Amino acid sequence: MSSDADPFDAAEVRRAAERSVLARLAPALRDAVLEGAVRSELPAGRFLYDPPLGLVVAGLLRVSIASYDGRRFAVSYLRSGDMVGLDRLAGRRFPLDLQTVTDVRLLRLSRSRLEELRGTQPTLGVAVAEQLARHLDDILHETTLAAFGSVGERVLRHLLTLAVLRPGDNEGAVCEITNQQLADAGGAVRCARRWPGP
Repeated sequence: MSSDADPFDAAEVRRAAERSVLARLAPALRDAVLEGAVRSELPAGRFLYDPPLGLVVAGLLRVSIASYDGRRFAVSYLRSGDMVGLDRLAGRRFPLDLQTVTDVRLLRLSRSRLEELRGTQPTLGVAVAEQLARHLDDILHETTLAAFGSVGERVLRHLLTLAVLRPGDNEGAVCEITNQQLADAGGAVRCARRWPGP
């Protein structure tokens, strides 16, 4: 891994890798996958229309589908240990956008290196397939909730996903989101009342 302009430490990268599908790889292969990776920081609110191949080290990203009129429907969230950009590695380009919900630390991996390793290391191909299957499970869950769940259930799902416990705060979890952002995430029309309502 590159140590130039290192915005986060190796222990944090190791913890993320241990949470990821890379943990299933032999240590030497995992090191080969991470070799030459570039560490980068992305501020909250940034859209990634062409996500790089990488490992989320810290932070939260929202995966969404955009409609023709600009509305967005969240289909998944990515956290530490999740991998992004694997659709390109599989030869596909899914019509999904990523947005950083919080500041995100991302480890950008070399696509050419992973393609080379995948050709000679079957366990890496299995790990990639497992991560893509996990993404598909998330998308199917959100699609099912959108099709058959109530607006309240969809809103609650996104509030619980976005809730953050602040250290030393006895007030419980905090969720910083506007009504419009919440409506977009749940695929609903913006509601003027506060949530939860009476």
